[in-house]
Amino acid sequence: MAAITPRSMFQKIWDNHTVAKDENSGEALLFVDRLILTDTSSFHAFDHLRAAGYPVRHPKKIFGEPDHFAASRGPTLADVADEERRTLVHALGENCAEFGLTHFGLGDPRMGISHVVAPEQGITLPGLFLLCGDSHTHSATDSEWPPARPRRHPQGMIVPAGTPQPLVNKLSAEVAHIVKLPDVSQRFQLDDAEAVGSSPQEFVALLKDEMLKWSKAIRDAGIKPEQ
Repeated sequence: MAAITPRSMFQKIWDNHTVAKDENSGEALLFVDRLILTDTSSFHAFDHLRAAGYPVRHPKKIFGEPDHFAASRGPTLADVADEERRTLVHALGENCAEFGLTHFGLGDPRMGISHVVAPEQGITLPGLFLLCGDSHTHSATDSEWPPARPRRHPQGMIVPAGTPQPLVNKLSAEVAHIVKLPDVSQRFQLDDAEAVGSSPQEFVALLKDEMLKWSKAIRDAGIKPEQ
């Protein structure tokens, strides 16, 4: 009889959600059960879907929540601080309506901080892998995750195609300076992250490497999109 290796609750959930694994790095591509979109960055995803002509694959598993820019002083769009934030809050509602997603918008009695809304609405449940935009994650368990936390995936700033290179270089230099400031660096450390401040060329090279790596992992696993 083969020996059975005990697995922690974290390992069981991780294994059950692993779609593909890169044997060289040990990184895994995980299936996401539910997704919460916020008003800060979700517009990028909708732009990509429109450009590619794709619908949302599982609209009932995705929820929109404007918890970053919604004003505490009132429940209307006019209460939001400035035009840029009002545009993002409004766009989230429009995008959710266009793609058939549940939206906890301004004035909705269910609306609030995503970390609270998800458990209240039964979105966060034991054993599920749930992601929320802006690096947030949720869990519903009766114990702590193991002390050794998974390494954060590299992230960076992306600008629209056609942005002049001098402007790209200036933005990159400014961001590299800011992320190395003591108070900013300390904030990253609290989130188990490291601010690197790489060049635009280095970040492009990283993105290309990641796409090649995961394209191969998906092909090797025989994963194909649903027709």
